[in-house]
Amino acid sequence: MFKDDKLVKVKNTIFNDENLIKIGDLFWTKEDIPAYEYLKDSHKREMESILPHLVGNEVAVQAGGHCGFVIKELEEHFKRIYTFEPDNTMFLALCLNVPNKNVYKFQACLGERHKMVDMEINPICPHAGAKYVKGRGNIPMLVVDDLALDCCDLLMLDLEGNEYKAVLGASETIQKFHPVLCVERYWGPRTTGLPESFFDSLLGYLNYELVDRVGENKQDFIYKYKGVK
Repeated sequence: MFKDDKLVKVKNTIFNDENLIKIGDLFWTKEDIPAYEYLKDSHKREMESILPHLVGNEVAVQAGGHCGFVIKELEEHFKRIYTFEPDNTMFLALCLNVPNKNVYKFQACLGERHKMVDMEINPICPHAGAKYVKGRGNIPMLVVDDLALDCCDLLMLDLEGNEYKAVLGASETIQKFHPVLCVERYWGPRTTGLPESFFDSLLGYLNYELVDRVGENKQDFIYKYKGVK
C-alpha cells in the first residue's frame, strides 16, 4: 500500500482510484495482487525465448499491457512499443510505471474489427488481469492494422482468449513485416468457444511455425515466419 504521505495525497486528489496501490517501486491494482510475483519473472523467461528469433528491434506491439511489467522488459530491447490495456486501474498504473515517450499506450481492447465491448471477470480465475471480452459495452475495440506501422518486429498477445481475433485484425501487419508472434493459447476455447484448430489454421495460412512454448503451463506459444532463416 501507499506509505508516502505525498503519494496518498496525489492518489486521493488526482487519480481518485481506490484500487490503485503500490508494491515496491511499481503502481499496481489491488484487484490483481497475486499476478505481481508471477509476472515479475515470467516475462523475462519469455524474452529469453523470443530474442533468438528476432530479426530487428525497432517496434513491438503488445496487449494486454496490465500494469507495465512486460513493457518495462520490452523497453530493454525495442525502440518503440505500442501497448493496449482496457482496464481503468491497470491502464493508470501502466502510464505511471512506464512514462517514457517511446511507449505509446491505448486504453482499448484488440480484436478483428471496430466495436464497443464489455469485459467480464473469468470465474475460473477471478482477478482483474483475467477479464475477457464479452458482449457490448463502453470499451473501444481496435485492430493492430489501425496503427499503419512502418515496421513490426514482435507481436505479443495475452488477451484471455481474444488472441485469435486480434491476429485476424493484425493480418496486414503480419503479412507485411513477418514479426515474431508470442501468443497466449490457454483461455481461447474457454472464453470464446472457438476450437484450437481455428488458430492452427490461421497461423498455417500466414506461414508461421511454432518454435517454443514458455510459461508456467506452457501456455505462451512463440511463432516465427517460415521464410525467416
